[in-house]
Amino acid sequence: MEAQGVEKRVLFISYHYPPDSQIGAKRVAKLAKCLMENGWQVGVLTVREKFCERIDRSYDVTGVDVYRTGMFENVRFAGTRLRGLLTRMKHVAWGGGSGKAPVERECLTAREAPRPESTSSGRPHSWIKRFIFSMIWLPDDRQGWVPFGLRRFFGLLSTYRLAYSSSPPASTHLIPLFASYLTRKFDWVAEFRDPWTTFPKPTWARTRLGDWLEEKWEASVIARSARVVVVTEAMKRDLAGKYPAHADKIRVYSNGFDRGEFAPVRAPASGKTTFVYAGQFDYGRNPRTFLQALTELFDDGALARGKVQVVLMSNIDIGGESVEEMVGKGRLADVVRLVGYVPYEQCVREMAAADVLLLFSIRQPLQVPAKLYEYLALNKRILSVSTGGITEELIDRTGSGINVKPDDIPGMKKAILKLVSGGGPHRNEDEIERFDIKSIVRALSQDLAGLMKNL
Repeated sequence: MEAQGVEKRVLFISYHYPPDSQIGAKRVAKLAKCLMENGWQVGVLTVREKFCERIDRSYDVTGVDVYRTGMFENVRFAGTRLRGLLTRMKHVAWGGGSGKAPVERECLTAREAPRPESTSSGRPHSWIKRFIFSMIWLPDDRQGWVPFGLRRFFGLLSTYRLAYSSSPPASTHLIPLFASYLTRKFDWVAEFRDPWTTFPKPTWARTRLGDWLEEKWEASVIARSARVVVVTEAMKRDLAGKYPAHADKIRVYSNGFDRGEFAPVRAPASGKTTFVYAGQFDYGRNPRTFLQALTELFDDGALARGKVQVVLMSNIDIGGESVEEMVGKGRLADVVRLVGYVPYEQCVREMAAADVLLLFSIRQPLQVPAKLYEYLALNKRILSVSTGGITEELIDRTGSGINVKPDDIPGMKKAILKLVSGGGPHRNEDEIERFDIKSIVRALSQDLAGLMKNL
């Protein structure tokens, strides 16, 4: 039973929140919405909209008190803006328009960031470069929010006694962590959507000092928070193994879906099998194997070009590789439609009209792409490109799709042919129903209410 007679108020601390289009923003928005349905008053401490990577207002939540702050921008954004300025100048010089193309600022940790110019040459100043890069990503490139968020957080303690920090970026946890050394007038839940120190940063962004600080910060977050929330059982096992003294405070509240968001859509009869991907090509995600397999199937005559169409709602540049060039090289321009980023509502319509949904989970053994839960709600077959781990296990357990290794072109061709012919595994609806977000948040609500009793 939930606590009776206790005013249930919770303050989320999250760098990402709508209208930020990042997937982390949707996670916090879903939790906020469902907690309000369970009788909670919800606030969100976040950054001003001008710091959002991309704006999408189709996932706004009403009834939430949102507190926005400034931040010191990370120095790496100066390079991003300079490249964007040069691109716009070139665009105008060649008669391409007004030059007002947006400059995207991806939220990265050094673990996924593109490698800079080599710092391992052995030259005397290479260690200075490494030290500078390690500071830029300590613990990530959003550390400039911490002083602003901390100041505002203290001002909100008279209203909220329960804080809920959600990462990445890991800097988010530093706000309640530093506050906890100055006051114990609040309780705190720390949520990890991704691991923090489990997978070390590349050498060019690491120093012994940086590693020591991040490990100390993570250990302090685990020790000083009242509850630790993770989104997969694999992440729970990982953290419990690292911090056995605090294993009893770790809970799994996975991502999930709200069926009410996904109205059924009848796709127009085209006689084609439509493959759709919605998301970013990053963190090792790359459509190269899928596109090459399609090309070989067409060239071998195993699949007619008129039987397939592909929609990629994603970025076209992947760390210097161009998806457009992949499509051109494979002679797939008549089959593949590159849509780019679209607002969430349009994205859902495109996914709902698909026959097969593409999923990529590369070198993320403990995480599940949040998009998978939307795919499950849409009742579509999934073609999963995965290096193994919890995502592959979940695909198999739910019977929702076919897993293929990233470089397995024969396996990819076999999977495509099976899906085009209407084949695929049998869905396990009982297993899928476990990811109904309303059920997940009801359990979370009871957990949080239990913490409120101790305030």
